[in-house]
Amino acid sequence: MWETASPGAWYGFWHRHVAVLLHVARADLDADYLAHALLAADTHAALRERTDVHRVSSGIQALAALMLQEPPCAVRASCSVNII
Repeated sequence: MWETASPGAWYGFWHRHVAVLLHVARADLDADYLAHALLAADTHAALRERTDVHRVSSGIQALAALMLQEPPCAVRASCSVNII
């Protein structure tokens, strides 16, 4: 089935997969939007044509790592801040 799937079907599969992973890791983020943003970095034709594949891969990994970092203190409910 996947061998004959349209590009749209592939995108839909990967979007859902990435969105679920992001939501599980960081429920405070807009996982749907961020999944589109991560996939856009890979699917943008101009970027792929002008950039080394290793650079694109590293960039996408860096974006994902930044998204998955612990949220800033202002966003977390369990954060204690000492205000002077």
